[in-house]
Amino acid sequence: MTALKAHEVERFVKRPELDAGVILVYGPDTGLVRETTQRLVQFYAGRDSGGMGLVTLDGSDLDGDPGRLLIEARTSSLFGDRRVVRVRGAGKSIAVPLSELADDPSGAIIIVEAGNLAPRDALRALVEGARNGRALPCYADSDETILRLIGETFNAAQIRTEPEVPALLRDILGNDREVTRRELEKLSLYAAESKELTREESEWRRISAAIARVLRVSQA
Repeated sequence: MTALKAHEVERFVKRPELDAGVILVYGPDTGLVRETTQRLVQFYAGRDSGGMGLVTLDGSDLDGDPGRLLIEARTSSLFGDRRVVRVRGAGKSIAVPLSELADDPSGAIIIVEAGNLAPRDALRALVEGARNGRALPCYADSDETILRLIGETFNAAQIRTEPEVPALLRDILGNDREVTRRELEKLSLYAAESKELTREESEWRRISAAIARVLRVSQA
């Protein structure tokens, strides 16, 4: 089986051990699905995602022409780059070509984004059962991962917090990774000058107006 547990996903994303094949990123946390996919694209295609080795397809475009996935995956890059195919909003229509690529990826990496898939879903079952496949579930952040994200964000911005602030934010955030990051970035902007966040300042509703004022000033 090549289905990763939720707690194993971060380790895989940091150091993927799949040279060629299919990676399915799925789950109810759409922000985390998108973030995980972007990190994998950067790993395989490099930070310059405009390279000729990367192609991005929408699942809706493949519904009427699923065979295009095979063509794109098996088209060699003009510059010899690894062929990386990203499929956004994937549906069951790509199950057949994806099965062929899982059996013979021809050196390509196919990264598939999907929503919350049941265990018997065709795409999930296909990738989980493939030797050249990895299925990465993206569920809502746990208390532990939220606290780690808070710490990483504020440490990177060199912002100090009162001891109770991370727990206060943990209880407010966490339903969607993308939203969590965006709100933490707003707080970092709010505290960019003082380099400190107190419990009073981190009360979400009380600082909303202040954040809006900061944004208006920065855009002026």
